[in-house]
Amino acid sequence: MAVLTLQQIKNLPEFTYATGIYYKKFPWRIQFWQPEFFRRGFHKDLEHENAWRTCMIRNMDINSLLKNQLGYERWKVRRDRKFFVYLTEHNLISKLVDRWGEDILQIQGPINQKHQELMIDNLDLVTKKELWYNKFRYKVSFTRHGRQPLDILSEIFEFVDETFDANNYQMNHIMKRSIRHIYTHKDPYTSTGTIFLKEYDDVATLHLMFKKHITSTKKCVLINEL
Repeated sequence: MAVLTLQQIKNLPEFTYATGIYYKKFPWRIQFWQPEFFRRGFHKDLEHENAWRTCMIRNMDINSLLKNQLGYERWKVRRDRKFFVYLTEHNLISKLVDRWGEDILQIQGPINQKHQELMIDNLDLVTKKELWYNKFRYKVSFTRHGRQPLDILSEIFEFVDETFDANNYQMNHIMKRSIRHIYTHKDPYTSTGTIFLKEYDDVATLHLMFKKHITSTKKCVLINEL
């Protein structure tokens, strides 16, 4: 089978553009179907067991192909509810499609070379069709764990509320709840307060004031800007 060009891969029905880089390294991800894991108390019918065995053999064959064709630094696999293959380049996708195309659920990758370079050069870049809430290009997040106090989120909330133009930002419900200093046992162990912003200057101000509390800063680049 001839090697598929980037445009041919993009024309496959399984293709969708990647919103960011995977594991800080891989611009491509191929998702394969596999049966659900067996669970305790779950009856292992023969058909399911055979499907699982066939799937495990397929995964080992994919591993062998990757090892023979690519250096270890150019690929990665992950077994979860689905089987994922991560690649640094698209050249091997043709062989995966040729041999196991019926099992491929999704192919994610850059829409062009500029997109790939942007993702690799800026790991905090997110590619989307629209800005967050159709108006915000930046997203700054603050993550708390367990019973860590909400005081810092409350402090950030008050600072933003008093300092920034109300038309230039939006906060998620975690930030809004923090102002009431509420924590209950029903809350998730990890929760993330997020502020969506229009202006880079406001992002810079948050980093100046609360850098040690910021867990991530994302910038949105639109597909039609690539």
